[in-house]
Amino acid sequence: MTDGRDEAARALDALVAEYAGIYATVSQRHPVPLIHAVTGPAAVRLVVGHLPPAQRRPSYLTARAVSRTMLDWFHATPRPAAPLPADTAALPEVFARAVEIGDEHTIKLAEVAVRHEAFAPDPRHAAAADTANRAIGRLSR
Repeated sequence: MTDGRDEAARALDALVAEYAGIYATVSQRHPVPLIHAVTGPAAVRLVVGHLPPAQRRPSYLTARAVSRTMLDWFHATPRPAAPLPADTAALPEVFARAVEIGDEHTIKLAEVAVRHEAFAPDPRHAAAADTANRAIGRLSR
């Protein structure tokens, strides 16, 4: 039985979760740039079902390459075995906190986390948004 998602949509969902996990666990000099390594593939995921079938896989491959390039550009080294933060807030709280902070990046990442929980639940979504809230919230004080 399939879940109704095509191969490119499933691959993009996995990519969003992968980079959300990276965002939540990687050391960063500034919390904003790598958010785009998560939100970029999430944006492609919004439209992939509307693309002609021949454009779906190349769109995924491009999103994957751009996210990977962002890690390289910002000198962020993924730690695949790194555990997610143990004190991650629940997703409704994460979203409310993002709105309270008022930064467009925290709000967008929280929105992506909520949306992708509906597509393909994964604890990395909330962990990334919560990590961004904490880091960007400190900057906005």
